[in-house]
Amino acid sequence: MMKSTSYHILVLLSFLLLGSCVSVKQYNQMLDKQISVKNLHADVDYLHKILELYHPRLYWYISKQALDSKFDSVKADITQPMVSADFYYKIAPLLTNIRQGHTRAVQPSWRYSVKERKTLAVKAFGFNPFYKYEFYIDSGKLYVIDNKSWDKRIKSGSELIEVNHIKTSVLLDKYRHTLTSDGYIQTFPDRYIAKNFYSFLSKDFGLKDSMVCEALYADTLKTFMLYRRNSAIDSVQTYDRKVKLTLAQKDSIREENKKRRYLGFDRLTNRYSKNLTFYGTDSSTAILKINDFVGGKYTKFYKDTFKKLDALKVKNLVIDLRDNLGGRLSEINRLYSYLADSTYYSFDRSSEITSPNVIFQPILKTRPQWMHSLLWPFYPSSLLAMASKLERDNEGNYYMLLFPKKQKAATHKFNGNVYVLINGGSFSASCILSSNLKGAKRAFFVGEETGGAYSGTVAGYMPMFKLPHSKIDVRMGLLALHPAYEQALKGRGIIPDVVIIPTLADKINHTDPEMKYVLDKINLKNNDK
Repeated sequence: MMKSTSYHILVLLSFLLLGSCVSVKQYNQMLDKQISVKNLHADVDYLHKILELYHPRLYWYISKQALDSKFDSVKADITQPMVSADFYYKIAPLLTNIRQGHTRAVQPSWRYSVKERKTLAVKAFGFNPFYKYEFYIDSGKLYVIDNKSWDKRIKSGSELIEVNHIKTSVLLDKYRHTLTSDGYIQTFPDRYIAKNFYSFLSKDFGLKDSMVCEALYADTLKTFMLYRRNSAIDSVQTYDRKVKLTLAQKDSIREENKKRRYLGFDRLTNRYSKNLTFYGTDSSTAILKINDFVGGKYTKFYKDTFKKLDALKVKNLVIDLRDNLGGRLSEINRLYSYLADSTYYSFDRSSEITSPNVIFQPILKTRPQWMHSLLWPFYPSSLLAMASKLERDNEGNYYMLLFPKKQKAATHKFNGNVYVLINGGSFSASCILSSNLKGAKRAFFVGEETGGAYSGTVAGYMPMFKLPHSKIDVRMGLLALHPAYEQALKGRGIIPDVVIIPTLADKINHTDPEMKYVLDKINLKNNDK
């Protein structure tokens, strides 16, 4: 029986893999296809329609009249057939007028099968030579602040002037027009582009084994031909062949994989999602760095963390949310349960939706047909669970209550001083958490205004809608999320109590003025006692 089951599973996986290879080929062929003006206009109309149907706060920051005019202008500007990649640069800037950072188009780019990725050693070298670079934008200029690639010729502190004969300023401006924060916040786009510049290039240029660039370092301008792979040591066999490991090496790999599952791990940045360290000889100050709310076994991690803080009688907790783009709402709710200022707390207000169908239909419609067959047994219970959270007010408006209105704080709740580091890269879930901590006066904030709004965002369930002719995916949230607190300043982020923005020299030298300020403040408090 087991053999028969294994055989059928293997056959199913083979069919899925074959289907995936075929779909990759079809998708790539579609990218080169010219789309007629009529069909491009139809995609614009379809986008407008799904926004009006599913977006719960479409007119939070723009009037209906103004948004309708923006859509009319885009249609009037489309007078020639174009491919999907060019059409993306019409659609993406259009969506930024809504001023909702989660509502965005996904740039179409060349796809590769699993076999092709392995042959091209994408895991080791990425899609272009900038795979292992870290960037920072200062005064509108793009600087290299770390180069972890195999080619070390471009030094930290170099200003990138051109990429493939295109001025970097032109690229930055192009990418900025595809991004928006929530509301009127200005700190988000440059933080996001700097963090993801490699990915922007990958989508824009596709896989590039070599790229030419100009870089300025110490007042000297040089031209470099950069290569994705190191031809001196590189061969396909190097990454395909299986190396025989010792028992000790196997144990070490097993332990590392276990740690990565527990903490979460980002292969691109080579960083754990969560990391707890201690400052000082007496361990009275803990530093909790949270790079995202996506990876790791967060329930166990926070339970272990705060139990440890309690046992060590930690007095000060520094939570670093800089460049944390968000993630699971359930995770930030769990974390807040250890930080709440009272035994019972409220985490959010009811989330607005346009109608109950808004939750059910997109989730069903936006999944591939073959996936429905696999997931069908789970749909009834999932839909019932969502339906149980729905509310309707006296005026006929629908809401979804994601968490109980009153929740009990966790065991080992932290009662000491809390400091939070934020910047323009703090977005989505990290801002909802920060809003509650700020509103409850539970934490002292240092850094830069967040990229996400204080008073909420449109996110939650975020299906992808595919435009029928260009096949461009558009992601939007279905829930208007509101933290337990809000501020009168509309469309702005969490404003830190002390504003500190690192200089270019700080980034190049890997100094941390925000963290230094907080630790100095803690030391000063301790010395005054």
